[in-house]
Amino acid sequence: MLEKDADAVAVNWSELEELVRQWGEGFGAGRLTPLPPAKDRMTVKLVLSAPDILAAVQALYHGLYDRKVNFSLSMD
Repeated sequence: MLEKDADAVAVNWSELEELVRQWGEGFGAGRLTPLPPAKDRMTVKLVLSAPDILAAVQALYHGLYDRKVNFSLSMD
């Protein structure tokens, strides 16, 4: 889940969706299902098959740095 920072005025959700799509492709994501942004958050579901999940999370963190969002991950 991506969530707008409390001090951010606006977030370009389309840009973030593209960034997450590219990140997922780089780590072998199968399906990418972005759900329409809610008020200040966007949820993206994907099937990720990265052998090193920590490297994948670090890459996402660096990609989202300074984009006025926080992110959280959950795994099934």
